[in-house]
Amino acid sequence: MKPIVFDWDAIEKEADERFSTLPEGTYEVAMTRFELKPSKEMLQTSGQSGFPYFNIELTIQSGEFKGRKLWDLWSLHPNALSFGIGRNLPIFGVVLSGTAEYESYEELAADISPKVLNQRALAIVYHDTYGGRTTEKVQGYASQESITTETRPRSVL
Repeated sequence: MKPIVFDWDAIEKEADERFSTLPEGTYEVAMTRFELKPSKEMLQTSGQSGFPYFNIELTIQSGEFKGRKLWDLWSLHPNALSFGIGRNLPIFGVVLSGTAEYESYEELAADISPKVLNQRALAIVYHDTYGGRTTEKVQGYASQESITTETRPRSVL
């Protein structure tokens, strides 16, 4: 049997490159996952209280960091609707108007998910440090038309 060989130096180098903190800036992204998740409060109360959220996965589409992932959360708490889902869906090309009635949050997710998946926008990324660890966070989004090439950081051109 052939021995199994691990090049730990190469593995560590690749991990450092793949999971290093992205520089702050603006990145062209596509939404590659949009899934409904229960909040901790919902899990602790068997769904009797709390509000779910959308767990968002974004994939960088161009530049030096093409293929890297970013993650975001959009709360469905009534106080957060206009800021999260209400403000961000149109940026991803999804315009909902009028009044819509859903039987469940799952029905809402089933309606929105196919409309938003693979849609592109610009993610504005900043650094956040917690417990001595720096991570990237999505500060907000912009439509691709709202930012010209001259205003994008060089690393994402």
